[in-house]
Amino acid sequence: METDALPVGWTQTPLRGDEVAARHESDRITLLAEKVRSPSLTGVSEPRWKIQLVHRLENDYTAGRPLGYAITDEAAEKALVASMEIVNDALSESDREVLPSLNAIVTRIEKRNEHLHVPEEDADSPLLGTRESTGRRR
Repeated sequence: METDALPVGWTQTPLRGDEVAARHESDRITLLAEKVRSPSLTGVSEPRWKIQLVHRLENDYTAGRPLGYAITDEAAEKALVASMEIVNDALSESDREVLPSLNAIVTRIEKRNEHLHVPEEDADSPLLGTRESTGRRR
């Protein structure tokens, strides 16, 4: 990912294999794209990117939530950058001392990030959200 593509307040973390991540300057939010292989309808394993949000709490406990998938490298980068912009919006609307909850941030990303995809087989997963009839995530 090009570092000049990152929104204000974000830095790319060192690459680890098939993983791209960016950390917010608060040091409490990281967005991660990890290349994974998944079976397709043809039975052949296809690569795709799993997009996640990791939230570090005050006691150094981390909580991670999957946000969805991107099929191509370009879509994964767009999903990460859009998610960063959505996090920035959420943070600008909140008290800087008290970050919005993980659920609030995830819900906002799921509603506003058009670059994320939830495969049909995962559509009812409680961790990935649900698919509305329009194909958009709730």
